[in-house]
Amino acid sequence: MPRRKKEGEKKAAKSKREPGKPKKSFIKVNLINVKKKAERENEERLVNLREKEAENFQNETENYEKVERSKRLVMWSGVSFFMLVIVVVWFFNIRSVFQVSSSSQSNFDWNAISNDVSKSMEEAKKGFEEIKKASEMASTSPSSLENSAPTASSTPATLPKEETSAVATSSPDEAGQADLKELKKRIDELEQKLK
Repeated sequence: MPRRKKEGEKKAAKSKREPGKPKKSFIKVNLINVKKKAERENEERLVNLREKEAENFQNETENYEKVERSKRLVMWSGVSFFMLVIVVVWFFNIRSVFQVSSSSQSNFDWNAISNDVSKSMEEAKKGFEEIKKASEMASTSPSSLENSAPTASSTPATLPKEETSAVATSSPDEAGQADLKELKKRIDELEQKLK
């Protein structure tokens, strides 16, 4: 019986507790359960937040890709449209050019043009040769000019008739300057013919 007394005393001691206060072990277990429950709820919230963030990110990337696709489509549409406009305008322009060139081809004389060009080139070569001779004469010293003064027989071969009279009556220095002036005039005339 002594054991029963001890157990009974324990029960009496337990029953002597205040009616509003729970047992200590119950409080500890309850606190642990509340903490675990709060942790589970926090974990669930975090998982839900992460899932929502992942869905939002995926939606944003899909929206961004759609916007980019639509931008590319608009860009290529614009480029294609303007390319088509350019090709159509070019086609009509080429067609009109061929029509004009076929109608004006009978008026175009290649032989006359080539003859004119060859004559102009020959005149230009002669003018450059005369300039070369005049520059060689001008570069020589005055003493050598006196020794190599043009004679009446050699003058017509190198200079036109208008210039021979000036050369025959003037000194060698004046003759070289007169030749240069005449050659410059002739070059100007040739350049104007070529233009």
